[in-house]
Amino acid sequence: MTRERVNLSELSRFLEHPQAIPSEGVFTGFLGPDELSEWLVRFAERRMLAGVFGGYRMPRRVMLRILPPGKAPIVASRLREEVPRLLGEWDELAETFPARWLRMSVPAESPAADQARKVGSWVRMLASQGVHPGWLGDFLAGSSGAFLLVDSRRRMDVRDAFDRLTIEMSEVAGKLDGGDFARQATVFLRSPRLDALVGKAFGMGREEAKKAVSKGFVAVNLLTVTNASTALSAGDLVDFELGGRALVQAALLRQGKSRYRVLLTVLENAHLGW
Repeated sequence: MTRERVNLSELSRFLEHPQAIPSEGVFTGFLGPDELSEWLVRFAERRMLAGVFGGYRMPRRVMLRILPPGKAPIVASRLREEVPRLLGEWDELAETFPARWLRMSVPAESPAADQARKVGSWVRMLASQGVHPGWLGDFLAGSSGAFLLVDSRRRMDVRDAFDRLTIEMSEVAGKLDGGDFARQATVFLRSPRLDALVGKAFGMGREEAKKAVSKGFVAVNLLTVTNASTALSAGDLVDFELGGRALVQAALLRQGKSRYRVLLTVLENAHLGW
């Protein structure tokens, strides 16, 4: 089945003219946290949000599948609870969404790496080669290599850009397990509050963590949260824009009178300079 490609600039048009959406739905490009807090809610409010996909269980940027109004099962009132479930189904969704992982071969001391450092990020460097940020998902780097998730409808454009930068790329056969780029951690909290977990997970003081939340640098299940006292539970994905991501693996268990024991998966070295 051929699906229509949607540019990010077209999202408003589909809200204003939903009759333009085919019955099988359309896919957006990749959206980052700031965009997601707006579009996830707006589409869910009109029962248009059918799925999200980021290539692994702890994404920062995701692609949305949207349907005509009233046709999607996700409701806005349960959006925060639905997102972890949808991300947990990424194995099944991998063949449905037009997104594929590419393996990058970039020596740390290569001219391309030097150029990326000079301009401040890989995204800016790729933008200079005509690559739109909406074509790019997350970047994972670890002992098994460096991988970039791309919109498969534009992967040839992305590969051409990397060719011009003399960076070798190859398509990954099958799925990529994001767990290879994460570590397990156990933290003890006096409260299951968001600011408490952000502080412990990312090595910050409580007041510093509270300020980060209140200023909009933290998202829970892809939605920006500014209430530092927000309570967390198992399955919640916490994204700190300046520090990384943490997935709450186990329920917050009370230990004695004053502490909670929390099991986390913390993603490391997974960014593209957004």
